[in-house]
Amino acid sequence: MTPGDVFADVCDRVAYLRGDAALFTAREVAQWPAEAVAALKACEVLAKGPRATSAECPGCEERCTMPLLDAASAHAHVRCETTYCGVRFPIRPDEVAQWQVSPEAIGRFVAQATGARFTGTWREPERLMQIGAAMGAKQSRMLCLAFGDDLGLLIGAERVPLADLVTLADGTLALDTAHVQRMIDAATGDARPSSILSQQEKRAAETQARHDRVRQDYLALRRRKPGMSQPWYAGQLAAMAPWKGVLKAETIRKILRSRK
Repeated sequence: MTPGDVFADVCDRVAYLRGDAALFTAREVAQWPAEAVAALKACEVLAKGPRATSAECPGCEERCTMPLLDAASAHAHVRCETTYCGVRFPIRPDEVAQWQVSPEAIGRFVAQATGARFTGTWREPERLMQIGAAMGAKQSRMLCLAFGDDLGLLIGAERVPLADLVTLADGTLALDTAHVQRMIDAATGDARPSSILSQQEKRAAETQARHDRVRQDYLALRRRKPGMSQPWYAGQLAAMAPWKGVLKAETIRKILRSRK
């Protein structure tokens, strides 16, 4: 994984959560290139997060995701509910400690790079986060973060994936401000024309369809394996197609709890 890959992955995770902070275990962050971690911390995009509330049980090949017990202590563990029913398995400290990247942290980075005064105001129903107004050579326009299949920078009617505008090299996270200024000067109207709204509505519909599919798969799994805990079902779904590598168990749990 290159430093640039790290930022692109971070953007994808933030985009999918559509407003919630993306969480990364300390073990996951330790596998990133050191210069990427240093750059993300230096610009305060990557910050300390809350301790994990669930973890993957190492007891057997099922690798179920289970609630953490004694998570606040140095003896965090999970209790097996399947193969070794009732047996406790310790969880490594670097799987309990977490880092986080929030939309607001990314927005502040963009604001600082462009000279905008950060607002962090959310606009519904488009689900846009206003970063702040920035100046081009000819005019000023509101910069927004847009959430969907990727994390986009929206100025007027033009939307560009943020990862395409940011470089992470030599220990520095840098925004292509020249490109942003060209977008500002070319922008017409505000950030909510009908074309943008239709795109946002399409993404919202796609997200809702994905959530419905997750709930359908959950009900089917519960019929096949009745009596298990919701964390167990979420862990199983996260390891199965089509969700393996796409959704984490914790994200699936949030979808199941939302029931919308």
